[in-house]
Amino acid sequence: MIIVGGGIAGSFMAYLEAKKGEKVVLYERNPNQEKSPKACSGGVSTMWLNYVGLKPPKDVIADEVTGYDIYFEGKELVSYRGNRTILYILKRGYFERWLQQEAEKEGAKIIYKAFYPSVLPDEHLVLAEGASGFIKKSMGLDEKRKLTDFHTGVQLIGETPNVEEHVVKIYLTKYASTGYAWIFPHHLGGEVGLGVTLPHAKEAWPYLYKWMEENGIKINPVIRQTHIIPTNYPQKWRYERVTILGDDAYMTNPLTGGGIQAALYSAYFASNNRSLPLSLSLMYKLLYRMRNRFRNPYSCTHRTSRGTRRTTWTRGRVGRQSP
Repeated sequence: MIIVGGGIAGSFMAYLEAKKGEKVVLYERNPNQEKSPKACSGGVSTMWLNYVGLKPPKDVIADEVTGYDIYFEGKELVSYRGNRTILYILKRGYFERWLQQEAEKEGAKIIYKAFYPSVLPDEHLVLAEGASGFIKKSMGLDEKRKLTDFHTGVQLIGETPNVEEHVVKIYLTKYASTGYAWIFPHHLGGEVGLGVTLPHAKEAWPYLYKWMEENGIKINPVIRQTHIIPTNYPQKWRYERVTILGDDAYMTNPLTGGGIQAALYSAYFASNNRSLPLSLSLMYKLLYRMRNRFRNPYSCTHRTSRGTRRTTWTRGRVGRQSP
């Protein structure tokens, strides 16, 4: 089996297949994932990790989240504090390298260079390149999507007084329609970011700085990241000799942009020769339709009942991506 892409989906797939005794070769073009990881906020629910049987070591966890706040234009909608860890903020590059090391222990071979197949190899090919999907496109396996089905995420990482330990903060703001801004804890201080639809990628950084200025958010950045997030529903991901995983198959939560859970799930079910659960596929399609039918966030009305912690959005069309 040849696996292209040593991100979370590809590395986990290599581990699962090698553990079953398969001959696995994993190609990853970035030999320094710990120092230059893929841009990612790193959040993943502990429930999903437990489901696929993973227990990350402490040194790949940046923070254990026990609470969250959700804001609409500076006004708090929901606030929760608990005593149980509900979310891990992972050190993305360290987590990927840990998965690769686990795969190597089971006999997988890791080759740190790009892989460019001129023809489809005799072995089974697993594509986990991320949202770019270069090989998938070259093989004619790409399912076309609209530009608005992708988001551009930008984030700064560094020391910030606005971060709260063990708490993630989500902001529904006019600068990120159909998306949101965020402040996450990080082992280097905090992450401050924002997402916009791909056609408005050029405005992403200006919007982030305007939002930070208006909300008094300060950060001394040591890392500046940009990434593309597919926010649609999964494409066909299983072929006779090709399997497509994670972001490469557009497996990302259409509302949150969260991709780690989907990457783990896709590898887990592919390795067990099973299709994605119907409930998961339907959930993604439902969330995708919901995203396109509801204005989120600046052109909607929020009604909050603090007793039930419920927020309702009024229906409407997605507006243009601008304040």
